[in-house]
Amino acid sequence: MPIALHPGSFDPPTLGHLDLVTRGRKLFERLHVVVAFNSRKTPLFTTVFLRGLRQVGDFEAEQSIALMNRRLAPQIETVYLPCREEHLGLTSTLVRDIARLGGDVSPFVPPPVAQALRERFQGKS
Repeated sequence: MPIALHPGSFDPPTLGHLDLVTRGRKLFERLHVVVAFNSRKTPLFTTVFLRGLRQVGDFEAEQSIALMNRRLAPQIETVYLPCREEHLGLTSTLVRDIARLGGDVSPFVPPPVAQALRERFQGKS
């Protein structure tokens, strides 16, 4: 069974991210979740990349990344998992915006993340 790498900014991590990790763990021997800060760096791991797809635009963007990764490191495969219906449209950017405006993000993120976002944006508008 191959080892998979799930890179992303996860800023903040959402229930969609956690769902992908949970499902990916069933497919791969090991799944490394890597928080990426600089997209211009070449990954150090020779593993499978596990990426989630929410909509058609995600596929187009992810396909470009996968094709370039293949040119840079042909031994790396990219595996796409479609997101579950309940996570369609869920993005970290939207969650940050909701939190920044004082909205309830608890339906979209784990409780510790919701608490951290409340503390971060408390009193800010």
